[in-house]
Amino acid sequence: MRIRSPTSSSRKLCPSSIRVLKLFEQWLLPGTPILSMRPRSRAPLHLAADAFAHGELSGFGGFVQLPKGRSVWFSERFSLTDLQPLGFSFKSDLQKEISALETLAQFMLFFVVTRHLKHARVALTLPSLSDNTGAESSSNRLFSTNLNHALILEKMALLSCSFNMFLDVSHIAKKRPGRCTQPMGSPSSASVRFHRS
Repeated sequence: MRIRSPTSSSRKLCPSSIRVLKLFEQWLLPGTPILSMRPRSRAPLHLAADAFAHGELSGFGGFVQLPKGRSVWFSERFSLTDLQPLGFSFKSDLQKEISALETLAQFMLFFVVTRHLKHARVALTLPSLSDNTGAESSSNRLFSTNLNHALILEKMALLSCSFNMFLDVSHIAKKRPGRCTQPMGSPSSASVRFHRS
C-alpha cells in the first residue's frame, strides 16, 4: 500500500481491511507457500456433512471414514447467539441461511480431517458429499458474494493452503423432500464432540 504521509491521522484502514491483512499474515507466517505442479491425489476417504436450521437453532453433523475402517464423526447444536461472536451476521430465521450453514458444516468436517491427517507435502483432494448445491458450489470454488458465506470460505481457503488439502464436494440427494431438520444420520439427542470407532 502506497501512502505519502504514513503519520497522517486521516488515513485509517477499516476493520474489514485489517481482518483481511491479518488473514494474509496468518497464511504467510509458516513460510513461503509452495504449489506443486503434480496433480492432486484423491484421498481414499469417505466424507459427508450436513446442517439443519429451525428458527434460531442450528445443528451440524458429519463423518469421515478413515483408512483401515476407522471413522470419526461429530454432531453439534448451536443457537444464533452462539454464532454471533464468531463475526457472522445471520438472520433470526437460520433456515434462510441454510446454504452458509451447510458450508460451515463442510468446514467443520474439513477441520476434523486436518486434525487426523496432518500432512502438507503431497496435495490431496478430499471427496465429500453435501445435499445443498450452494454449499457444494461455494466449497469447490471458494467464492461467494454473501458475507457470511465468504467469511466461512476465507477460513476454509486458509486451512486448505496450510495443509495442502482441498475439498471436492459432490451433490447427494435428500431422502425426503422438504426442509432439512436434522443432520443426516444423527439422532435428535444432545450434541456430542468427536467420536472414534
